[in-house]
Amino acid sequence: MELKGKKNAGLSLVVVVVLVSVVLLAAAGSYYWFFGRKEPGDGEAASKKEISLVDGPLYEVGELVTNLAGEDSRRLIKVEIVLELADEKTARRLENQDAPVRNQILAVLRSKTAADLEAQGGIEVLAVEIKAELNELLGTEAVRRVYFTQLVVD
Repeated sequence: MELKGKKNAGLSLVVVVVLVSVVLLAAAGSYYWFFGRKEPGDGEAASKKEISLVDGPLYEVGELVTNLAGEDSRRLIKVEIVLELADEKTARRLENQDAPVRNQILAVLRSKTAADLEAQGGIEVLAVEIKAELNELLGTEAVRRVYFTQLVVD
């Protein structure tokens, strides 16, 4: 009888140890599932997957206000423009040539009517024209893209 009691006690101890181990493993797995995994946008995982939207340095032209062309000459356009440039050398060059750059952009803006800007793709056409004029002014393909951070026609 005494031997049977020891076997039951030994078996009960094994069952308790197995159950405690299963509970601990389940708790550890749950913790990892809820707190250990990194979501996109968290820390290192996000930085590896991050895609850059710009390839070159950015140059802020700033705010420009001018009249529109034609019958709309009483209407104004107000823009804030940022240029994506080919390289840092171009950025330094533009800092020294701010007035001619702003003047060229104003000339393009003054050539537009409200209808030009309101037409399908009008703003994209304006950006392409500004880019072409600036690249012609600078003599190189210095400007990659033109971004409007603000555009108001009044």
